[in-house]
Amino acid sequence: MAKQSKGEREPSREQARIWLATVIAPIVNGLETELRFAERGDWSFRWYLGDLEYLTSIGEMVAAVYEPNLRQFWRYHPSLQRQAQAHDLSLEQLRLACHEAHAHLLDSPDFRRLAADMPAMNLADAEKYYADEVVNGRRELSDRKVHADAWGQRGGEFLALRSNPALAPYFAAVAQAGEAFRRVVAQAATAFGDCQQDLAAKFKLPPIDPAGIAAT
Repeated sequence: MAKQSKGEREPSREQARIWLATVIAPIVNGLETELRFAERGDWSFRWYLGDLEYLTSIGEMVAAVYEPNLRQFWRYHPSLQRQAQAHDLSLEQLRLACHEAHAHLLDSPDFRRLAADMPAMNLADAEKYYADEVVNGRRELSDRKVHADAWGQRGGEFLALRSNPALAPYFAAVAQAGEAFRRVVAQAATAFGDCQQDLAAKFKLPPIDPAGIAAT
């Protein structure tokens, strides 16, 4: 189990129970989701959000109402707080790299020509959605997306732009930031998962209490 801050006493069983339900379980779940995206190189970038839809800071994984519980948890587990800070820094670097690649893609004459040649459809700012898919490296799209059929036909041509000499440095930066983020997420998922199991074993509690989840 991660070491406590100097001077902190051992947490009580009740503290551990509340942490497991309101802090640790949401973080472990969030990190596992992030790891699935990171392992396939899909950053869930969305131009209309200006953000990564399914990747978020550690603090945002915990419901706002339980932020005091998170602050208390950090006092007992400073090493995990440092790991969370490393995660958030890596996430920000990935976010910036995605923004940069997306912006340069939209400015690319090759991208604009290809986007203009795509079938007309009822989708405002269609070129921005295409740029999202290039940043996220998606070869196949859900049938629910308006541009899924068009992407299925010509998505490979868009993705090839990642190797375009004028764009390659920006996508190399995304790949580098993404791999660094994947490593950080994997480390954090292991650390928080170990803490979840250790606390549950120490206080004879279930790692995930369905009653506690229902209450959140």
